[in-house]
Amino acid sequence: MQQSILCAPAGTAIIRDVRCWHGRTENRSGDPRIMISAGYTASWFRLPNSPGTLPVNTYVTMSDRSRKLCASIVYLPV
Repeated sequence: MQQSILCAPAGTAIIRDVRCWHGRTENRSGDPRIMISAGYTASWFRLPNSPGTLPVNTYVTMSDRSRKLCASIVYLPV
């Protein structure tokens, strides 16, 4: 896979078309094609009506600093 390293100043947005991830080639293997991605957003950004994604049993095992950073993404069942 071709690797791309992007260098840009703070505040830059990078937009990619995921259809180009594998050079627009179809998966003919019959096996799932693994795709790894990471996304980051501003700390204040939240999707409306979106439940948390961090299980509470994981949250309670974290350090104080980690809990403070992750408090807004804890999944609390209703």
